[in-house]
Amino acid sequence: MSTLSQLIVRTADRLSMVAGTGVQTYAEDRIAEMIQHKFDVLFDEVFWPQFLSWAKLTLDGTLADDAVLADFIVTTDKCAATSVVIGVCSLKCHIDIHTVVSGSFKVSITNKSGGTLADDSTMVLNYVIL
Repeated sequence: MSTLSQLIVRTADRLSMVAGTGVQTYAEDRIAEMIQHKFDVLFDEVFWPQFLSWAKLTLDGTLADDAVLADFIVTTDKCAATSVVIGVCSLKCHIDIHTVVSGSFKVSITNKSGGTLADDSTMVLNYVIL
């Protein structure tokens, strides 16, 4: 698997672009943008089960509006210390994914529903690990 930096260098080489400071002032940003766009298009059109996961959570108590649920740890063998993890919640909540390490990451959930989430409310956390 190649990194974005490696793909930019390979693309510039294929286009016979000269390397050096100030020679291709804007080319690398444009190449990076095009590679990212193509990745996004392919990612949207193909189901990638190896990147997609979910967790079902049940509240043990109420969660007031703007209150933060204590951090919890999601353990998965798909996560590396260099992974990027993106998540969404089935309820109107803000998801903060942090402390990504090999084998796990932490999640903090803030209630943004405008009201109190009831005891035993169930939410689904959908996340992608890249």
